Amino acid sequence: MKKFFLFIAALCCASISAEIINGTSGDLTFNLNTEAGVMNFNGNGAMADYANQAESPWASYIYEIKSVRFWGNPTAIGDNAFCGCQNLTTCDFPSTLTRIGKNAFNGCTKFTGSVSFGNSLTTLGDRAFKNCYKITGFYIPATLTDIGTEAFAHCTSITYFAVSSDNPNYTVSENVLFNKDKTVLMYYPAAHSRTSYTVPQSVTEIGDGAFVAASNLTELILPDQLETIGIEGLENCSALMEITFPASLQSLGDLAMFGCTALTQIVTLATTPPTATKFTFHEVPKTIPVYVPDGTLAAYKKAEGWKAFTNIQSIPGTEGIEQPTSDSSLKGRANKVIKDGQLYIERNGKTYNAQGAELK
Repeated sequence: MKKFFLFIAALCCASISAEIINGTSGDLTFNLNTEAGVMNFNGNGAMADYANQAESPWASYIYEIKSVRFWGNPTAIGDNAFCGCQNLTTCDFPSTLTRIGKNAFNGCTKFTGSVSFGNSLTTLGDRAFKNCYKITGFYIPATLTDIGTEAFAHCTSITYFAVSSDNPNYTVSENVLFNKDKTVLMYYPAAHSRTSYTVPQSVTEIGDGAFVAASNLTELILPDQLETIGIEGLENCSALMEITFPASLQSLGDLAMFGCTALTQIVTLATTPPTATKFTFHEVPKTIPVYVPDGTLAAYKKAEGWKAFTNIQSIPGTEGIEQPTSDSSLKGRANKVIKDGQLYIERNGKTYNAQGAELK
């Protein structure tokens, strides 16, 4: 008799654990098998948008969802649709899909593998794949012309971005995602194995979250015309040992250098302190030397963000420096180096002082 009751109890538990949830979302119907974790959508048209995940019909089951499949001709995955589905590992993106809404997969921390979109997708919403820690790469088709802010931010396992050569708005170089004319560096693949990277000279802006958790980088060379580093731009580049900001730099976003704990020095060639917040350099050691141009010491010591550093020093011979010299023999890419508080320029295998004289 005891065994009989245990058998009946087991059957009851099984029926409960295998609950099937049915419903609608916009133009689509769905069913979710809570035991298998499989969620199916069927129909033609768009899924509904939700102001937050709690408003979705499956909000009570977000931890049961492991895979999502679409049938029919769906055209949109709604805002916040699968936000916070921490056990979701896969989703088959249908070829008919034209839009993925904002925060659609934000926080899907177990979403695994590379993601390839069909040739109908045109819009990827803000933060669509933010905090998807296990995604390894993205392929962007020719049709995808609108990528929202922080769409790929904090995707810390990415090793590559790939873009169709026919895409009119975006391009890729060395697995790094740019806008088409390469004036904005949008996303660097955080898990790429290289330890040094030179940002192309065409870049004037490093986007929000562009280098988040690029923890293999020990050296990052910035372009001479860079104007802006966005919010969280270089956040948690935890192996980066030093950084030189060009004379052209105007602003550093909130948390732009947060977590760059290995920095041993900062060099800035801007005669006006780039705007920053009190959290721009959060967790950067504040006793490291910060080298600034002659005549700007007082300004940096008063500037928000910069004033937290206790070892700000002037660089002799650098007042107003933008280019080290007009000597035609020095044309080409220069690497500005600070040694013992002095500015040197390395170019074409030779070393020069700030006035352009070659050092033998």
